[in-house]
Amino acid sequence: MYGWRARVGFVSPPLMTELVPYEFYQMVPEGVGLLVTCMGIDDLSPEQMDQALKTVERHIREQNRRGTDYIVLGGTPLILSRGVGFEGELLARAQSLSTVPVTTTTHTALAALRSLGIRRVVSLTTYHAWRNDLLSGFLSAQGFEVLAVEGFSSHIADIHKIPPETVFREAKRLFVHHPEAQGIYIPCAQLHTWPVIRHLERECGVPVVSSTLSWVWSALKHLKIHAPPHARTMLWQ
Repeated sequence: MYGWRARVGFVSPPLMTELVPYEFYQMVPEGVGLLVTCMGIDDLSPEQMDQALKTVERHIREQNRRGTDYIVLGGTPLILSRGVGFEGELLARAQSLSTVPVTTTTHTALAALRSLGIRRVVSLTTYHAWRNDLLSGFLSAQGFEVLAVEGFSSHIADIHKIPPETVFREAKRLFVHHPEAQGIYIPCAQLHTWPVIRHLERECGVPVVSSTLSWVWSALKHLKIHAPPHARTMLWQ
């Protein structure tokens, strides 16, 4: 029966959201449902991101109206676009509009990295070089030692075309070049990462935190629901 244990809401920045539900239902046990609303971004221009941020209230209110138990705001680029400190402002604003707990994919990723004791990190992204620099500065401001941030330089509408095996190869290459890293961080919920996370962890011997993995972990933890055995990663051990 759909959503009888819990209903998780996800606010997705892109116009289309293909892989988020697919990965979500591979990570959660039966009875946990997902409700997705989309902000409609098809380009990461400042104008579109500003417009998307203006719709936060509408999304939060609709997620509440539909009876979600936990809400996640996606979009690390949205947060990076306003500088260090905006993540707290956005979360406070969203939480003030909601009757249920709200978080962001950025907050859950930071919490996951800290929960795993990761201080030195490498990050594989979908971003262009200048946005990788923003992410590096953001992570450094949060107290992490950033060894490298490299990206696919993908357009937001083409992220779904990057196959998980390419994610695996590039993430492993990045780790091999920085073996002192204590973990690998892969932001962007639109990137297909779930099939290769456990393979990366086994071969590299360090935890891997992806965007979707971190917010699903946060939601299940808050809702007191255990991840199914087949979905366990180092984050859930």
